[in-house]
Amino acid sequence: MEKILYVTIDESHMNSSEAGFFQAFVSTCLQEGFFIAKKTDVEEEKRHGLFCVAVCDTQEDIDFFAAQNIPVVAYEREISVRLNNPYIILSFEGVDGDYLTKVHHRFFGLPLTIMETKRTIIREFCMEDLDALFRLYEGEHITDYMEPLYEYEDEKAYEEKYIKNVYGLYDYGMWLIIDKDTKEIIGRAGVESRGGLSGINRETFLDDRNDENTVELGYLIREDYQNKGYATEVCKAIVDYAFNELAKKRVYAQVDEGNLISRKLLKKLGFLDKGAELFEISN
Repeated sequence: MEKILYVTIDESHMNSSEAGFFQAFVSTCLQEGFFIAKKTDVEEEKRHGLFCVAVCDTQEDIDFFAAQNIPVVAYEREISVRLNNPYIILSFEGVDGDYLTKVHHRFFGLPLTIMETKRTIIREFCMEDLDALFRLYEGEHITDYMEPLYEYEDEKAYEEKYIKNVYGLYDYGMWLIIDKDTKEIIGRAGVESRGGLSGINRETFLDDRNDENTVELGYLIREDYQNKGYATEVCKAIVDYAFNELAKKRVYAQVDEGNLISRKLLKKLGFLDKGAELFEISN
């Protein structure tokens, strides 16, 4: 897919360091296949189906692109400048095509691909996946140790809010596991931030689920894919992602005493049994 980046940045207001970051950003985008365009290049009939994002430093330009249904990254180049836009950056340092993709996908409600493992693709849920999600949960024993889905319309409303409020706020959550070969949904896994938890053995487990450095691991694998190493493959990748990409310091999982398979899996991944049905691994 052709990708267009509309740039309306006044470089004359940048210091030499920030100008260097900006030029590095533009160079990276060119290497990643973006076509750099100007505000005057916007033609609605010629960008149908294209990947388009704008980078602006004035409210006038932000409003112009928003009216054209083009997602915007706003650059606040001065402390005195306050821009109204969902995505605002204060520097171009570290900004790249992945960030632009996130802005684009969030704007249009598209699922982000989080990572790939040897046999799977791990990506966000989108509403087109709802029927497949229900089929996944119809599998035998899937809900033996977890809550089932809500009734269809209630689950639909829940997932719509989840996409907006969880993915949109945290940039992580429960994701779908896709078989690379068949393209089928074979499971669900991810990490979430939680609120307080009661009934914890505080002598052996420091419970602070509001700690921004702590996330909870959750996972399920379709029965016909179990005992084939998929859970280990996926969960290891997600734990590594939590530590290395999300910069979390602790991952925990709550596992029923009777769920021997999951308890064995967590120990294999290096989690420590902390009692009270909780397992923990720290970075």
